[in-house]
Amino acid sequence: MNKVVEILNSLHEDTVLVKNMHSGNQRVLGGALNNWKKIKGYDESDVIKCSRCKIKDAVHGGHVVKADPNESKEWYIVPLCVRCNEKKDEKPFEVNKDDLVRVVDM
Repeated sequence: MNKVVEILNSLHEDTVLVKNMHSGNQRVLGGALNNWKKIKGYDESDVIKCSRCKIKDAVHGGHVVKADPNESKEWYIVPLCVRCNEKKDEKPFEVNKDDLVRVVDM
């Protein structure tokens, strides 16, 4: 069985495994994050925790795709802190499904 599929099978129903796409489009600090907040019903001034580390405050809307090779490769935005958004490893990470906002919805 594919290692990613094995990991996916072990996840909780309310989470999904994603990979950072490192879009490199960080011209406006917080631009995608502020759009994410608006869609999710938060105020721009609300502090959101990073979807990856769950510790630091998110300052970026990180571009991700679902890691499951059987899923579509649509891009999503999730709140990420500076460190998690800049990680160059390609390791998938777990996020709450409710954190995903499709890029086309923005």
